[in-house]
Amino acid sequence: MAQADLHCHSKFSKHPSEWFLQRIGTAESYTEPDFIYETAKSRGMDFVTVTDHNCIDASVYLNEKHPDDTFTGVESTVYFPEDGCKMHILVYGLNHKQFDMIQKVRRDIYQFRDYIKEQKLAYSVAHATFSVNGRLALHHLEKLMLLFDVFEGINGGRGKLHNTTWVKTLESLTPLALENLYSRYRIEPFSDTPWIKGFTAGSDDHAGLFLGKTYTLARAATPQEFVESIRHKECRHAGRYSDFHSLAFTVYKIAHDFSRTKNSVNFAGGLFSKITNYIFEQDKPSLMERIKLKGFKMKNPGRINQLIVELIQEMQNESFINIERKLNKVYHKASDISDEYFRMMISHMSKDIEKINMEDIYKSVTTALPAIFLSIPFFSSFRQIYKDRELINSLNESYSYGSAPVRKRILWFTDTINDLNGVSVTLRTIGKMAHDKGYDLKIVSCLTPEEIDHRLPPNLINLTPIESFKLPYYEKITVKVPSVIRALEEIYDFEPDEVFISTPGPVGLLGLLASRLLSVKSTGIYHTDFTKEAKEITHNDSLTNLVEAYTRWFFDSVTELKTTSAQYLDYLEERGISRSKMSVFRRGIDARLFCPMDKRPDNVFTLCYAGRVSQDKNIDFLLNLFAELEQKYKLRLIVAGHGPYSPRVEAFAKDRDNVIIKGEIDHSKMPEVYAQSDLFVFPSNTDTFGMVVLESQACGIPAIVSDMGGPKEIIEDRVTGFVAKASDYVDWTQKITHMIELWQSDIAEYRQFGRSARERVLEHFNWDRVLEDLFMQKPDSETPKPAIARRLAV
Repeated sequence: MAQADLHCHSKFSKHPSEWFLQRIGTAESYTEPDFIYETAKSRGMDFVTVTDHNCIDASVYLNEKHPDDTFTGVESTVYFPEDGCKMHILVYGLNHKQFDMIQKVRRDIYQFRDYIKEQKLAYSVAHATFSVNGRLALHHLEKLMLLFDVFEGINGGRGKLHNTTWVKTLESLTPLALENLYSRYRIEPFSDTPWIKGFTAGSDDHAGLFLGKTYTLARAATPQEFVESIRHKECRHAGRYSDFHSLAFTVYKIAHDFSRTKNSVNFAGGLFSKITNYIFEQDKPSLMERIKLKGFKMKNPGRINQLIVELIQEMQNESFINIERKLNKVYHKASDISDEYFRMMISHMSKDIEKINMEDIYKSVTTALPAIFLSIPFFSSFRQIYKDRELINSLNESYSYGSAPVRKRILWFTDTINDLNGVSVTLRTIGKMAHDKGYDLKIVSCLTPEEIDHRLPPNLINLTPIESFKLPYYEKITVKVPSVIRALEEIYDFEPDEVFISTPGPVGLLGLLASRLLSVKSTGIYHTDFTKEAKEITHNDSLTNLVEAYTRWFFDSVTELKTTSAQYLDYLEERGISRSKMSVFRRGIDARLFCPMDKRPDNVFTLCYAGRVSQDKNIDFLLNLFAELEQKYKLRLIVAGHGPYSPRVEAFAKDRDNVIIKGEIDHSKMPEVYAQSDLFVFPSNTDTFGMVVLESQACGIPAIVSDMGGPKEIIEDRVTGFVAKASDYVDWTQKITHMIELWQSDIAEYRQFGRSARERVLEHFNWDRVLEDLFMQKPDSETPKPAIARRLAV
């Protein structure tokens, strides 16, 4: 079968649609028509055309020069007159007179359709799901189904999601579907068989890189026969889809071509031009150029310059390698160069943040400008690939037959996954259970190789840190920063339907960026009240206000915010976050692991605290409380966990044999710790949930918690434990005393607290129900589908 790339651009296409190229002022393409012809033929194309925007000059030039294997083409910008929505429609085999008429009628898509039908011109609606001017909606696509019969099945400049969704939709059409569409819009279908669509394919190449990589197949011996096969819906689509790597590569190439036309252009201090010049110039370097490169390396021994030289040398040594292989090399080396700039910036900023020196922080940010410039094409290309995601979702929803629930693909970002805290424990549990039950979940975090251990879930995506630093006032916490550009590859490969974010650190910021680039919903989880913690730990109002401003901005930026307790819905609303976007994040627990165990009998009443050992957990209050109570009762205190306040606890325990410090304990061993206790005490006033409280209750251990924060919603006051006034020695003493004396005098009533705790956990904290709610996309019965979709399902 004959092949032709039916969509490509030359230097006669003037105005770019890509954001980065618009900002630097380039043309849409700098490719010579002769280069298009020669490249297409060398890549196996039997016939060649050029489809510039509203211009036939290049295709006419080639057709006059090569009449036996070319035909004319144009990509016309056409408008829906009712609202100005733009569409791009490819037309083939037209002459000057027909082109002039098309230029007149293209302002009205209905007149345009009638004209090409009257003239029997071959055509194809290009990238139908791409909104050219931001006005495209589902009803436009439905009108196109009536207006036209031939569409691009693969547009090589768009990703797989857009292409395959549109083809699947068109292939699902039936005579009844078209009849219903006609009843709705009163548009005469293009042909007698409008439910049967024809498909073409073209690279949509703008830079001369991917010509002939996406193409149309037809049984044809002449250009005229090939054009007729398009018109009669007798052709097939084949070839590659775009991805964000290749789209970024195209941007680099056009920017490079632009820089060659403007001698004064000096992108980002020459870094961009220097790199693109060696990527795209095919000539072997001269002896003088090699000497200059060696001299540059010797005079500039820094890591960044070394990486630049490595990239240049690789491009020189393999100047004629396969384009995909070259693209891969450039992507990874550009990532390394960008990472090094950001690493330098972060290193400076981590010192400046401790001093809260905003001027120095600003200077640190400016050091990364070359990296930002180098990185922008990757981000803008990623965004371009997933542009109009809502429209794709509307197509899937409206043209899905049946109402079976669909499982979401979730990408979950967290800065903590291997720590002792409740966030880590929760996410490890969710990760493992989702994996075991076959849910599509990937948890994204950032760990060093030494931190990888058996506790981590199998569906973890680990991003190697490029830099790390200690938090001021919290030296036990290390903040790790991942490579953002390398992370894009992992994100792109998974293609999530929704992004969850558990922490507002560097990985959380990456999650927020990912949701924007992917055009998907972002759901934040407010696990930790960082403002309260900062106030408790630092006693520094300026730093506390900075933390509050940042976390409020971060969590206000997500689409939906889930809190771990109902009380925090009120707290966060008071702090400026809209109540309408918030809901409670339900938790579960592995009730098979956390279950009651027999306690070795003795005559010592044992209190237990578990969790991070830090000042913000109100540890001083607990130790002082215990010191008072031990004077009256025979008591024991177990402290399970580790943290910056561990030395304080160790000093307290030094002369006491009734204080047992367990340190860091494997999570699976915690039920044994709870089993050694008679009462769990958790005096923290800053926790939004308190996973250890839930674990102790599941093990049948009564608990006393503060009336500030989320833990009080886990227990039922006076039934499974007590809620005591925050940091109130009298109230806490009374309630602990009550439990001690109950244990001494009425063991049956004391044990009822534990039984009630276990029953409450089993009833209200079921992971299976939580996971089902998280992952299942159930049809929304309150929101009817568009009328056409309802009729199609009849």
